[in-house]
Amino acid sequence: HENCASLVTSWAECALESALLRCRKRKAVEAENFELAQAVKRAETEAGERLATAKRRALGACVHGDEWERLQQLKQKAIAEEDFDLASELKHKQSDLEAGGDMQAELSKLMERKRKAVEAEDYELAARLKVDERMLLGAEAVAERRAAKVARRLLAARRGAPAGPSP
Repeated sequence: HENCASLVTSWAECALESALLRCRKRKAVEAENFELAQAVKRAETEAGERLATAKRRALGACVHGDEWERLQQLKQKAIAEEDFDLASELKHKQSDLEAGGDMQAELSKLMERKRKAVEAEDYELAARLKVDERMLLGAEAVAERRAAKVARRLLAARRGAPAGPSP
């Protein structure tokens, strides 16, 4: 999905920025330039916040990509029909999906529901929840690999070197 790719790229850019700032801070400390190290530390904190937000948005959009795309199509139709109230509402729903990328919270909820299903001896529900859990973990892993791949490409482009083979 286009939005997922765009948000993964933003996540990768933030990850690269955070890594570069960590390196710059380390080098400033090694050179005993503590004023620079302090300034980089402040920038590093802000970059870390941007990274967390970018990761959450990317994971939310990638995991819920089909629903996000459906909302996108509806939003485009609303725009074409000049129904801007509906378009705004759909945009907010897309943002809610992006904001829902807290994988740990989603996993915790699934695991708790699965535990309760087992306690209630509803093994059919527990099995479905286990499948959902695996799908969520798989989607997260795929998105993380994509972000790492994009970050390597960005770093290689910055250095002027080839990014390596593409899968």
